[in-house]
Amino acid sequence: MTDITVIMPTWNKERYIAEALESVFRQKTSRSFRIIVADDCSTDRSLEIVADYDRRHPGVITVLRSETNLKLFRNVRRAYAITDTPYFCVLDPDDYWLDDLHLEKAVGFLEAHPGFTIYSAGIERLERDGSRVRCTEFPETEADSDFDDYL
Repeated sequence: MTDITVIMPTWNKERYIAEALESVFRQKTSRSFRIIVADDCSTDRSLEIVADYDRRHPGVITVLRSETNLKLFRNVRRAYAITDTPYFCVLDPDDYWLDDLHLEKAVGFLEAHPGFTIYSAGIERLERDGSRVRCTEFPETEADSDFDDYL
């Protein structure tokens, strides 16, 4: 059984999606994972890039295509609907993980703190000038909510 699903909703992100996928495949984790790329009618080369990664990592990537533009949240929800793993995360294709232990730390934290349903850490924003700014607008809090509340 797979442990983690990485949901990657995409629409015309050919410029970034390879780096996002690389950050997933770089993960040093004892957990098995799958990636669901939920494409929202991309007209660029995004799906060609995903297909290349699928050839290099057979059986890991599932592509959900859409006939109509669903927008972000409906696109994430349809990927979530086929998620059958104990843990999942959403990674936008124009984001990537700097920490190669991100998945291991996330699941470790959630297993050690069963009252929590969301994990987030070390978020940085890359500015146009190449500098990185640590994001602090997401303080650590304990809240009574789940993913459906988020959506």
